[in-house]
Amino acid sequence: MALYLYVLPLNPRVSLAVVIVLAILTFVPTRHLYPSQPGTLNQVTTILGSIWTPFLAWMIWSLPTGSQTRPSESTLWLAYGSLAYPLFYLGVSWAISVNHWRKKVQTAGEAHAGESVVAGGARGTFSMDFDKLVSLAE
Repeated sequence: MALYLYVLPLNPRVSLAVVIVLAILTFVPTRHLYPSQPGTLNQVTTILGSIWTPFLAWMIWSLPTGSQTRPSESTLWLAYGSLAYPLFYLGVSWAISVNHWRKKVQTAGEAHAGESVVAGGARGTFSMDFDKLVSLAE
């Protein structure tokens, strides 16, 4: 993330907010995709990561040198585009974590009340699609 904060022309307060939020999130127990594990979503992550790596290397290679102080316009576009993979990884990992937390709440509710409890109310289309997405990672 530090590389993106360096390359992208963000307000210093926004950069500080990003660092603080990410620092706080390190204390939140989450589940992550493990590309080395079986599962369709893990394989997709491996493929996307292998596509992302050369773009990241190209962005680093394109950083300003010498008297040049700001990244070029093409480096900025490359940074914005390559940010898609980390955001994808973060989003899917959070989706897996939320599903895990939801299952814990449901299991706890069944154990205590003898009936199914789902955080946020009745299960709808979003929940079913969400379950399908998370099952791809398992």
